[in-house]
Amino acid sequence: MISRAGEAQMYLVVGVIDMDNLKNINDVHGHPAGDQALRDVASVLTNSVQPDWLAARIGGDEFIVVFPSDVTDPGGTLSLIQTAVVEQCPGNSVSVGGVVWGIDGETFDDCYRTADVRLYDDKRARKVNQSGQ
Repeated sequence: MISRAGEAQMYLVVGVIDMDNLKNINDVHGHPAGDQALRDVASVLTNSVQPDWLAARIGGDEFIVVFPSDVTDPGGTLSLIQTAVVEQCPGNSVSVGGVVWGIDGETFDDCYRTADVRLYDDKRARKVNQSGQ
């Protein structure tokens, strides 16, 4: 938590973003199509973040965003990124999970692990909603 006298309390959010179905894109359409899908998602992510945020690909089909927030629930912001990918990258989607540093974990590793668990919770919940169960 970051705060100064007279200022609103700020939190540091760590969000993990995982591209859905990249393996299927690679298997069906080839690796160049998968690479293009990754570039498309990265472009949306880059255009969705504020200048003082950190956004990066951390490997494979996974990205991370780190940003300040005045709320302790990062879900709304991550949901906006998720929606932007669906709207701007037809046929692509992402799963998201986020944490607040100092509330959900005290170290980067703790925060990353918890955000990753939440990402897979989001992935499972969205699959259930898509299948109508």
